[in-house]
Amino acid sequence: MANFLTNRGKYIVGVTDMSASTFRMMLLTTQFTSNDALNTVDDGTTSDPLSYEIAVGGYSRQSIGYSAFEDDANDFAGLDHADVTFASLAAGTTIGWAAVYRYSTSGSPNTTSDTGQDFLWAYNLTATPTNGGNIVIQMGSTTAGGAVKIGSTS
Repeated sequence: MANFLTNRGKYIVGVTDMSASTFRMMLLTTQFTSNDALNTVDDGTTSDPLSYEIAVGGYSRQSIGYSAFEDDANDFAGLDHADVTFASLAAGTTIGWAAVYRYSTSGSPNTTSDTGQDFLWAYNLTATPTNGGNIVIQMGSTTAGGAVKIGSTS
């Protein structure tokens, strides 16, 4: 489950058809720190996600698709997606976060630049050095909140 939702992420969930949008996951170093006020992947500061994105051989951002779920027994709803695999990442960095953003090539924002991509939320991971192998970002079950837990009353 996401460790923090940006304010932009909370807004996007409320106004967007999540099943009709495109989302991508990027990996960040352990130096990234959460900040609910971040709005885009690249906001021109040194605290945005782009400033902490890993840069090793084999790395590329991965597309993900969300599905909504409702859990009446536990009084919450949420979003879920399949586990995400980043294959064959060369040695050279340590991963500390997996960040999710809404990818857009048209409409508003009308850009493929990171300055127009809405940064939504991130998962704080156990520090994991890259070593040439795969990195799998594993999502919790829907009863545990899935990828993003919304509206818990507990």
